[in-house]
Amino acid sequence: MALAKEAGVPIRALVVDVDKPTAIHLNAFRSLGYGEDRRRVPMVAINSFFSKFERPLSSEGFSAVLHVPFVCKPFQSADEERDFFSYLSD
Repeated sequence: MALAKEAGVPIRALVVDVDKPTAIHLNAFRSLGYGEDRRRVPMVAINSFFSKFERPLSSEGFSAVLHVPFVCKPFQSADEERDFFSYLSD
């Protein structure tokens, strides 16, 4: 942050608003193979992230803290859409 401040460049924090159940669902959906990456994030990593995550604050030196809602990309097929809206969990 010091380098950006020295250069007069604003620093913005982007927080993607995804709750833990949605993150677990998206992780399971990714493994179904509709995208290029089928890897699953281990549950221990998801649990650790959600237990330790602290939302950034403007008082930490950010010029803005922006919250970005999760938006689903367009589906490539009816099967992909059906599977996405199915209940998926680990």
